[in-house]
Amino acid sequence: MNIDRTMGRALALALVPLIALAFALACMTCVAPAYAKKHFDAPTTVSDDITRLHVNKLDADTHEYVQGAKMAIIEKESGRVVDEWVTGSGTHENEKGLDVDVVYILREVEAPEGYSTVEDIEFVVNATEGTGIKILSQGADSELVESYKVNLYDKAATTENEVVVTQTKGNQSTTSTKPAPKTGDEAPLAPIAFGVALAILGVVALEMLKRRIKD
Repeated sequence: MNIDRTMGRALALALVPLIALAFALACMTCVAPAYAKKHFDAPTTVSDDITRLHVNKLDADTHEYVQGAKMAIIEKESGRVVDEWVTGSGTHENEKGLDVDVVYILREVEAPEGYSTVEDIEFVVNATEGTGIKILSQGADSELVESYKVNLYDKAATTENEVVVTQTKGNQSTTSTKPAPKTGDEAPLAPIAFGVALAILGVVALEMLKRRIKD
């Protein structure tokens, strides 16, 4: 009888690890699918490091920084302004302030005195990391110089009576305006009027002379 009891206890002790192992396997079978669904079926997120845009505002002739231009980045669909600034003597950097696959407008709201505003740029931030932005539309006064960097070139503003003059001396160039030359279509009126008056006086004098000769 004692032998039977001893063997029973030994068998029970041997079964305890097996029962614990079976319980652990059962728990893993129930929990693992839910864990996998939570961690692998969740929406893929994009790193914030790629949502950036750098903007340089430069003089079209000298390529020096143009200061005092009022700029804005606008969400096209909603019209919401997501970033605005006044240009200075360096690059404006928008870091982690944009969303991927959203159409934005880069706009010069107001140009500094003496300059004309550039055309709007429409762009999206690519969802693939490292590919920067994609330009959808732009004018001739802007260019994408790196995957996430845009140069905007301001041209000197002119009026109908002014022309832009660029003078280069060594490695430096200066831009100024001067009165536009008059074309041949703009005939001087004063000499013409004076000539007409002389012709009329000549005719009158000739008629008076003819009358005196007859008399």
